[in-house]
Amino acid sequence: MGSKSRMVIYSNNLNTYKMKKTIYILSLLFVGLLFSCSDDDGAYRPTPSEFSVSPTDFTVEAIGSDVNIIIKAGNLGWSITSDKDWVSASNKFGSGDETVKLTIIKNETGDKRTAKVVVKPTFELKPVNITITQN
Repeated sequence: MGSKSRMVIYSNNLNTYKMKKTIYILSLLFVGLLFSCSDDDGAYRPTPSEFSVSPTDFTVEAIGSDVNIIIKAGNLGWSITSDKDWVSASNKFGSGDETVKLTIIKNETGDKRTAKVVVKPTFELKPVNITITQN
């Protein structure tokens, strides 16, 4: 009978050891998860590139014209809008460096007119305004 009680005690000690080991491992995992989480949303935010557009001011004749603008955007995306319907862009959206053709249609009014084209980069950087004057 003495050996049976020693086996029960040994068996209880083994179960207690396994339980403590399981609790210890779970505690380590919990602490690891707790310290690996942060308040940011986890999104990767690259450093924005320099952004430039040229030319930013030009004049075209009344007969209309195509003008190329050069966008230097590196890793940035961009969009182009015009405040006048007589100016259109070959690409309204893009990313990186690109040459975009602006088409200015014929001015049949006989009056000098002005349009503003805005090239807006991503990352909330300052947009570049292009002024187009047509005789």
